[in-house]
Amino acid sequence: AWILAASDNLSVTSNRKIFYNISGTTKRLNIKDLKDSVTFASNYIILEIFYSGGSTALQSYALGDIEISIEKASSDSAVKKKVVCFGDSLTAGNYPTYLQTLLGSNYEVVNQGIGGQGKGAILQRLGSIPVKVTTAFNLPATSSESVDINIDTGLTYFDEAKYTPCYILGRKCTFKKVDSSTARISTYDNIGHSVPVAVGTQVILQASTKYRNPGWVIIWTGTNGGTGDVSSFVNQMKAAAEYMNTQNIIVINPHTEVNTALDTALLNAFTNRFFNWRVYGATSLMYEYGLTPTETDLSYMAQGLLPSTILNSDRVHLTDQGLHILADKLYQLIVALGG
Repeated sequence: AWILAASDNLSVTSNRKIFYNISGTTKRLNIKDLKDSVTFASNYIILEIFYSGGSTALQSYALGDIEISIEKASSDSAVKKKVVCFGDSLTAGNYPTYLQTLLGSNYEVVNQGIGGQGKGAILQRLGSIPVKVTTAFNLPATSSESVDINIDTGLTYFDEAKYTPCYILGRKCTFKKVDSSTARISTYDNIGHSVPVAVGTQVILQASTKYRNPGWVIIWTGTNGGTGDVSSFVNQMKAAAEYMNTQNIIVINPHTEVNTALDTALLNAFTNRFFNWRVYGATSLMYEYGLTPTETDLSYMAQGLLPSTILNSDRVHLTDQGLHILADKLYQLIVALGG
């Protein structure tokens, strides 16, 4: 342990920072979360904080009867926030790459867009809608065995070449698409005997565990297959935020049709965390970014839709310029909401 000498200057300030002086060099340490990081004991105080310099290690600092436990971590692991973007091909297309550039190296933007998926499949990947077994089967005894099962999620857009980690009955397994309704399951462990799995047992997919508790989550869905009933859609978005365990959620509405009832419901539910992309595109976008609307643009905008200038010929997917603009607006919103 590194022991501070009695001559070292150490002080805790009211703005939750520690300053200390070693060998004439003053360091400033930012306290991660003071109320959760202070432990009082009979003759010492343990205070856990992040120091963005040096190697990743936990070291003890002592001065008199005060002990300070400091986690020294690299700047990447200490301050990087994760932004997970769930969606269909509009997300896969991909604005997250441009958002990463705008947010910089203190953020990690994860593209969880899969082309063709509707809201049900997206929310099942995210974890707020359960994926359940629809036929009983036996979990294999060894990792070298596999079994084909039916589950209640659309597998059409899963990649047949990829194995996706998942959990069944708490055991880590792999999940691989066989066809549009069948998945091949194998276990990581050699259990030694087969285990019966009942109908209705949940299959927990990788994304629903790996990306929980992110810095931010952005959900953009409803283009494929529509949003359905407004109240149900809003409740599904709320359930997604609850499952992801974050208030830092941004919900984007579909831009392919006008649905003012949905826009109003999402605004009421998510307030500043709802980005009305369709209305923004139909009113402000061209002018904010110095673009001159064409007659076709003006026709689209008059209908409450995105201008054709930022749409591909299918009138659904964004051009590269459109992706850049969307990323820029999301960047601005993240900053405005506290980063």
